[in-house]
Amino acid sequence: MHPGMKTYRIALISTYRRYLDADRIWVEETRRVLKWSPKSNRPSLPPIGEPGSRIRQIYARRERALRRMEAAHHELEDARHRMCNCYPQNRKRFVLLLTRSSAPN
Repeated sequence: MHPGMKTYRIALISTYRRYLDADRIWVEETRRVLKWSPKSNRPSLPPIGEPGSRIRQIYARRERALRRMEAAHHELEDARHRMCNCYPQNRKRFVLLLTRSSAPN
């Protein structure tokens, strides 16, 4: 593997692990919060709390981790395309053919 690609891959793996950690914490916290209310009174949406609440901060950390992982994935894909000079196969290509006219002056 090309050294530059390895760096992007390591960054993607690192951000993926951070996302998994943040997601695990989010799932655990939502389960804990849902235990506070009876099943009949629970909203269908996941609880994210009021601004500044602990659950909202955990949700925001998870969202940031997800965005960073997506950005790292896009960076890796861009690096792959730069390394192999790959272009989409359906890209239109134009050829300009220049000819010399043989008409008399």
